Amino acid sequence: MVNVGLAATLGCMAVLAIPELLSHSGHDHNAALGWANLLTEMLHNFADGMSLGVAWVSGMTSGLATALAVAVHELPQAAATFSSLPADVRQFGWYSHYRYTEFALIAAKFSEGFASICMVGIRPRVQNRCTCAEYPALQQDLEDAFRQKKAPFFTADGKEECSFEKEKIFWKQVGIADLEVELAVSSTTGKCAVVCSCPDEFMEEAKDVIKKHNQKDNLHKVAMSWATSKDVYKGGAALDPAQTPVAAAERYLLAEEAEGQASEDNVENLKDAKKKALQIDPTDAPAWFNLGVDGGGTVSGRAHSKKDCFEKALQIDPEHKLAWFNLGVAGGGTVSGRAHSKKNCFEKALQIDPEYARAWYNLGNAGGGTVLGRAHSEKNCFEKALQIDPENAPAWYNLGNAGGGTVSGRAHSPKNCFEKALQIDPTDADAWYNLGVAGGGTVSGRAHSPKNCYEKSLQIDPENAPAWYNLGNAGGGTVSGRAHSKKDCYEKALQIDPTYAPTPAC
Repeated sequence: MVNVGLAATLGCMAVLAIPELLSHSGHDHNAALGWANLLTEMLHNFADGMSLGVAWVSGMTSGLATALAVAVHELPQAAATFSSLPADVRQFGWYSHYRYTEFALIAAKFSEGFASICMVGIRPRVQNRCTCAEYPALQQDLEDAFRQKKAPFFTADGKEECSFEKEKIFWKQVGIADLEVELAVSSTTGKCAVVCSCPDEFMEEAKDVIKKHNQKDNLHKVAMSWATSKDVYKGGAALDPAQTPVAAAERYLLAEEAEGQASEDNVENLKDAKKKALQIDPTDAPAWFNLGVDGGGTVSGRAHSKKDCFEKALQIDPEHKLAWFNLGVAGGGTVSGRAHSKKNCFEKALQIDPEYARAWYNLGNAGGGTVLGRAHSEKNCFEKALQIDPENAPAWYNLGNAGGGTVSGRAHSPKNCFEKALQIDPTDADAWYNLGVAGGGTVSGRAHSPKNCYEKSLQIDPENAPAWYNLGNAGGGTVSGRAHSKKDCYEKALQIDPTYAPTPAC
């Protein structure tokens, strides 16, 4: 019995020691979960150790069999434990954009005169490796930045701008039910709040709470800047700038503007944050891109137009397709000492992503071009755009003007193209006019004569002289509830353009 007891004890100690040694390679997260896990692991391993000890005393065969059984049954639990460990978010590309955004927001808030900032995190229901791991990482990075005398606490020449004292920056993680109260407490006189962490499950609810808070006149506006699961699950992959936290905040502000609720302070703070981000790291290509989308700005005392910003982004990251596209829209520019026309820019964007429908459409508008060594006419470009995005009404319209074409293996006449454009966008006055010139057609199941088409075009755009002229040629018609003889129509056309004298179209 003594031998059995001694063997069992040694077995328990061995099995307990192995996970303890392995645990030193991990990190300390969520204390409550850790203690619960430790207790259950102790009981579990004690039972395993007793089994091993008794089995080995009983004999070699039973000892080996039990050891194998214990090892096999540990594998599923080990895999589950590993999958629940939070990843070090600092290794992912999205986190650097997130960190710069938060640093810049903090610097902007202190520069506005706030005495303290509360960094609010919304607590998830279930902790896992992809929920809010950025919150503790950001806290540690801010502490490191202050200790190393870096932004946002110090200027480039080492001058302290703000302190990391607890009364200056404090951290509060709350449940979604307590968010409204916490924001009210943290945004009174001299204080402001930044919601910097939110799990996807509460994102829409959190936006509603923040929007409601920001409509109150007696409280300071709350800044919203968190990462989403799209960022996390993309891991280290290169991110489309539309997925960065700055862009997420932009989308939120645009939604507010659409509802007439956007705060001018919020919009300006976001722009300031982008500029601050570039002062912190002038090599941040997405930040240059986003500043360009905003129309440009002043960074470190120097003014940059939107074109300058896109050029800067491309000097840093020449594979930035959106920057190439926007530089093309801006008329082209110079990147790394080489001039690029707007056509070159759209070609560059398509070399990076041949499935970029908007770039194909714009390349068609530029007269066509060469992509990946193959020449494409303007017609080919519109066909390509429509194969990728068949709901692009302007591309259908332009393909019709180019004489029609083949999309996804099916031929379309000019008339078909105008009909397609109007099924998608029935408010396109030019498409209605061109459909009339093509002899009329069927839109959304309803037939329209040439006369109907000119009437539709003029209801949308009553300043279209050719449409008035052609309606006159069709015998006159009714526009916006008012009848017009063919004489009236010609008079209207000449009032708009006294020099208009085309060959009759009908």
